[in-house]
Amino acid sequence: MSRSRIARVLVALLLFGFLFYWSLFFAFLTQWSIVPSGRSHLEDAFPGLLCSLAAGVAAFAVFRWVMGWAARSWWLLLAFAVPLWQAVMLVL
Repeated sequence: MSRSRIARVLVALLLFGFLFYWSLFFAFLTQWSIVPSGRSHLEDAFPGLLCSLAAGVAAFAVFRWVMGWAARSWWLLLAFAVPLWQAVMLVL
């Protein structure tokens, strides 16, 4: 592997880690609420879940863009995993 390829991988991983951290942060921030669990808690946390989704999509898209791959791909669906999982946990 050439040095430029290694640098590209490291930059892509750093950007992915930074953005995915914020996706997790926004998702877990939705748990802190005085609203009881259930549908009302999910409705209260909806903006935070959207921020989590946006940061997750950005993380996967930026990683693929820096690597020189097509940013739009099926990999972007992985960004839905954290917000959906958190939404299920909020309703239960």
